[in-house]
Amino acid sequence: MSSLIDYRGLPYLKYGRDREGVDCCGLPFLAFREVHGIEIEPHAGAVVGEVERAEAEALFRGELCSGRWRRLGPEPEREWDIAWFRDPKDYRPTHVGIVMKPGWMLHAHEGAGLVVPERYESGLWARLLIGFQRNVELEARLAS
Repeated sequence: MSSLIDYRGLPYLKYGRDREGVDCCGLPFLAFREVHGIEIEPHAGAVVGEVERAEAEALFRGELCSGRWRRLGPEPEREWDIAWFRDPKDYRPTHVGIVMKPGWMLHAHEGAGLVVPERYESGLWARLLIGFQRNVELEARLAS
C-alpha cells in the first residue's frame, strides 16, 4: 500500500494491527509503518487505553510535549495528522482518525466494520473533536 486512501475498506478488528484488520489505534500504527517507515506506539487496547488517554488529555491541556508528536496550534491540519475525538459521556479521548485532507479523516469504524473515510467538520464527529497532533518525524521528512 502506498497512500492513505489505500487503507479504505480494511476490516475492523479489535486489537488489529495488520492488514487482516485494524481498530482505531491500529490504523495509524499500520499506515505510518507501511507508507512512511515510521514506527509509532502500537496501543494495546481496542480503543485508546488509560495511559494513552491520560497522555492525550495532558497534551491537549498543554502540559505534555511529546518528542514524537506535537499538538497543532492555529495552523491548519493536513494529511497524516491525527485527529482525536472524545467520548460523548465523559469527555475523555477515546478515538483517533488520520486526516486525509482538511475536513476528512480515515478511521476504523467499529459500527461499519471497516476502515472508512468520513467528514469530521460536521455532525457527530465535529461535536466530539478534541484537536490534532502531528508526527514530528514525518513533518521533518516532508519539510526537507
